[in-house]
Amino acid sequence: METERLPDIDNKNISKKSKAKDTKKADDKKKAKNRSNFAKEVIAELKKVSWPSKKDVIKATGVVVAISAALGIVVGLFDYLFSTLIGLIVG
Repeated sequence: METERLPDIDNKNISKKSKAKDTKKADDKKKAKNRSNFAKEVIAELKKVSWPSKKDVIKATGVVVAISAALGIVVGLFDYLFSTLIGLIVG
């Protein structure tokens, strides 16, 4: 009975695969560390933020609502004007 000869194992190939796995593990650890560092830095920066007071927020909200209402009225008037003019021209 003849036995089949197995190919010789290439030690260089094995070491490359092993290094690739080690490199991937190291990269994964670096990514995880970078994520945790990022989260810590974000929290530190948020603590430095000068947040507006309640009074300032209410005032700014009032300005936004007033401007939005005024703009809505102006757009509504133009819509009414143009629809009336088109009705006169077509109709």
